[in-house]
Amino acid sequence: MTIPVTFLVSLAEGLRPPAAAWLSFPCPRDPLSGVTAAGDQVTADRDLAELGPARNVAAGARSRTWSDGSTVPGVALSDSSNTGSGGFAVFCGLDVGKGAHHAVAIDSAGRRLADRPLPNDEAALRTVFTELGMHGPVLLVVDQVAAIGALAVAVARSMQVNVAYLPGLTMRRLADLHPGERKTDARDAFVIADAARSLPHTLRQVDADDKLLAELTVLAGYDNDLAAEVTRLTNRLHDALTHVHPALERLLGKHLDRVGVLDLLAAAPTPDQLRDLDQDSSAALLRPRSRRLAAGALPGQILSVVDEQTVIIPGTDAFGRVIAGLGRQLRQVRDERDSIAERLEQRLEAHPLAEVLTSMPGIGVRTAIAVLVRDGDRMTGKSAAALVATTPALP
Repeated sequence: MTIPVTFLVSLAEGLRPPAAAWLSFPCPRDPLSGVTAAGDQVTADRDLAELGPARNVAAGARSRTWSDGSTVPGVALSDSSNTGSGGFAVFCGLDVGKGAHHAVAIDSAGRRLADRPLPNDEAALRTVFTELGMHGPVLLVVDQVAAIGALAVAVARSMQVNVAYLPGLTMRRLADLHPGERKTDARDAFVIADAARSLPHTLRQVDADDKLLAELTVLAGYDNDLAAEVTRLTNRLHDALTHVHPALERLLGKHLDRVGVLDLLAAAPTPDQLRDLDQDSSAALLRPRSRRLAAGALPGQILSVVDEQTVIIPGTDAFGRVIAGLGRQLRQVRDERDSIAERLEQRLEAHPLAEVLTSMPGIGVRTAIAVLVRDGDRMTGKSAAALVATTPALP
């Protein structure tokens, strides 16, 4: 009597459609279990419900198996092909580096097909992917998708090579299961390749949304740099104004986020130069980009505060040049950040999760982008509740 056996082979979630192969064997009827008579094809299920399609990812064929043994013709994963998990014949682990990567490729049986350093340039990458492609379908797995790994991913995609990502923490845990303690590029590349072959559920998808996510990552990083630069320049401007005229700093310091005030300081950075401007001239400098301040009491207050200090502090002229330069730089950085903010909002709206994220209380454009940059490849929820469940710690 043969035992009914069911095999299920699946890839990492999202990397490719789930692959399943149901193997059935003949078995004589058992009056207690209700198994069909000899010669019938059965599975572990005892009812006649449909089990769903099995898919050979490599061949792209489907077959349906029922628990009474009948099948719809097609190629299942139980054929005699040399492909392994997901229909891939080659699993290439790439430990990425700035100047050079290390590539280790193994087949479905674990035999090494390649193990060598690989320059980080397009020609070398195309050569190795072409060589590996001669053995069958290739799965490239990297430990870093962006920055130093971006070229390898782009070249692989252009050659129709499937790409997946193994997170660094997962790789380190898997590395502890392999013999040896020395960390080398070759060892890391082998760990990545072996994980792709034997533990496909540890991989993460690299899909079409990655181009958008990569753009958001780059722009968000640039925006963070600009925000830090705004803080640095503002603090430096506060310090310079305090040195030459403390009362003027108390008046204008709270308005340094207004571009009209920066225009005024760039044109008249010292107390004497501000004093030479009458109230109408100060208002004219403020008006183009700070209309409300120009129409208010600020122009008159500036003249009153400047007249309160009669002494000239040594180094005022030199600080005047510093103040004017800082005002121009701060104005330029703020303008650039405003431009980046518009671009970020446009790109965020194109992401399928944007509407759900921004529907959460307290989540704006920049926070939503930070969540996507950090957790975008793990966010599979389709509602605010599901995303909160998959994203336990919002920044």
